[in-house]
Amino acid sequence: MDEDAKFIEAHMKVNELMTELLEDSSPALVAGIFQACATKIYKTILTEDEFQNLMETVSTSVDKETLH
Repeated sequence: MDEDAKFIEAHMKVNELMTELLEDSSPALVAGIFQACATKIYKTILTEDEFQNLMETVSTSVDKETLH
């Protein structure tokens, strides 16, 4: 299976799980779970500096959005 097909399959699986979770849980709870999972993956695959830069970028982006 090529990378595009793997990506599409993974996206479909995650989207299906998200839809199922949203049936019984609040969107904020589901989003928090997915965000925590993503953060854990990034922490595993990035160097400490790369991870800190990512977290700073996310934090800065969120801060800018709340100012508008």
